[in-house]
Amino acid sequence: LVGGPGQNALASKLQGRFPVKFEKDGSFSIGRCSFGGPGVGLTFTFPLNDAPANATGNVGGAIGMVVMGTDAAGLRDALSLGQPTIPPMVRAPYTNMQPDFVVTGPDFAWKG
Repeated sequence: LVGGPGQNALASKLQGRFPVKFEKDGSFSIGRCSFGGPGVGLTFTFPLNDAPANATGNVGGAIGMVVMGTDAAGLRDALSLGQPTIPPMVRAPYTNMQPDFVVTGPDFAWKG
């Protein structure tokens, strides 16, 4: 999904499954950490359904992902996490190496 609950109707409907809490002003929190202001981006994964784990312990359910920003600069930074760093790309963007969540800020472009 592109956009958080304030920009995307499906994200708004699914936000009960999100590990992120959203405020009306566009800020958000993960646990006790709060983020907001210009140039903040976020990607996170969440369970799409409640399928039980199989015999090997692997979760049988699907996983969704949200990419969003508090503004256009934050969204651009969050989207850039899927760009190849060493072409040719040897893996598809946002696959097996996607962490549960990533928060970017105004310093992301030069700090990485």
